[in-house]
Amino acid sequence: MIEFTDIAVICVISGLVSVISALASRRPAPKAVAQPSTAPARAVFLFDNNTIVDVSQSAEPFFQAYGIESRSWSTLHEVLATRFPNLPEAPPQETATLPMILESQDAGPASRLFIEAAGHRLRITLLEKPILALTTLELFQQRGWESQLARMRAAVNYAPYPIWQTTTNGRILWTNRAYQDLMQACGRTVQRGPRGVTYPELFSDTNRSGPQADRYRACVTLSPGAETLWYEVKAVRSDLHTMHYATDINAIVQSEKTQAEFVQTLTKTFAQLSIGLAVFDRNRNLSLFNPALTDMTGLAPAFLARQPDLRSFFDALRDAQVMPEPRDYHTWHADLATLIDAAADGRYMETWTLPSGQMYRVSGRPHPDGAIVFLFEDISAAIMLSRQFRADMALNQSVLDQFIQPIAVFGPDGTVQFTNAAYDQQWTNPSGDANPQDLANHLTLWQTASAGPQDWTQISQNIAQSDPSALSGKVITLNDGTTHSIWVRKITGGANLICFAKHGHTTPDLALVETA
Repeated sequence: MIEFTDIAVICVISGLVSVISALASRRPAPKAVAQPSTAPARAVFLFDNNTIVDVSQSAEPFFQAYGIESRSWSTLHEVLATRFPNLPEAPPQETATLPMILESQDAGPASRLFIEAAGHRLRITLLEKPILALTTLELFQQRGWESQLARMRAAVNYAPYPIWQTTTNGRILWTNRAYQDLMQACGRTVQRGPRGVTYPELFSDTNRSGPQADRYRACVTLSPGAETLWYEVKAVRSDLHTMHYATDINAIVQSEKTQAEFVQTLTKTFAQLSIGLAVFDRNRNLSLFNPALTDMTGLAPAFLARQPDLRSFFDALRDAQVMPEPRDYHTWHADLATLIDAAADGRYMETWTLPSGQMYRVSGRPHPDGAIVFLFEDISAAIMLSRQFRADMALNQSVLDQFIQPIAVFGPDGTVQFTNAAYDQQWTNPSGDANPQDLANHLTLWQTASAGPQDWTQISQNIAQSDPSALSGKVITLNDGTTHSIWVRKITGGANLICFAKHGHTTPDLALVETA
């Protein structure tokens, strides 16, 4: 039997339920969470020949999003071909090839493109795999971004040179495959710890100008005592990270090493030369000189080591009085460009007579890579020797001219070495030309000017003998009726001295002639 108290409790409970129901009816309904759509998103384009004549409602945003103004096959092709590279560049004309089904060539689930005939028209239908409640345009763009991201990842990861990313404090966050391959070649491994993956630092910079240098050279040693690889590292910095790109420069480093060794070898070779050497590079700065240059010019090695330019070099030569003082130095200074051009063409050669009496032969020659080289040769001794030789020759000629008997000296090869004034007067060429320069022609000259039955063939043979003394004293008669005796003496070096004396007159002392 229900009591009064039970009835009261039931009434209270009923009232509470009514209040709760009323409050619940006032609360807004929860928003529906976007769920993956089961139906594929599609966009339809209808073509009449090459022109878009109609599109579906979901296809219309494509024109505004991609800035398509000309509604033609070619403009739509530029958009769709980024994901569908097999899309024909022109509308298919053969109905036998239709329908055509193309799949997207990008990351994620493949989308499809249907090309089919719609009467005399063509219809392109784009079907995108549903992900969330996105429009067809949003799905197309998202798949395009995913495809572009995949291509960029592949391009960076499969680059032939190491690429890696670091934090601002230098910790490596990411590396590409080339870096990982190089890491394995060096016998280094990835360390895994509480902070995650730790990549080893392979590149030790040896030529970095500072910790913030954006370009520097670094070397990697594959293993102790093994090959060392050289790279040029380019660092591209942002606020949070730094990307590093390493380029192989082994060929450049080897070329520089070879060049340095070549220059060192040249320097050692040039150090032994007695000719002063000054090499100016293509910028006309002194790049190489040898000790002979400092000895000849007196220029301080410290000055030359500072690599002065060509103009400063010649100014220093002038100050040291190691070049002739030009009459107008300012004009010569202005003409220095002409001198440089002549040296570059190999046309510059001058003899400098210095105030000290020394004489330098200075020549300019072209050098590889646009450089030029100046050679300084001390020719003072050679000039003095040449002058002395010419003085001796003049003295010998003067001595021979003192003899009244005609005298001629012929070398071993029959060429004329000397004739005195009496000989030139006695045996003048009838034609008025200069006297011949070989013995055979002189024999002809003697034979023409002589009379009588002299055997000139025998005379010629006797002169050519190693001991022609058998010819000495042989008498010949000239056309004017005078008679002469021929005297022959073999002298130093195989030369023949021939003297003509009038018959019956005093014979010259040929020993005196030999000393002349």
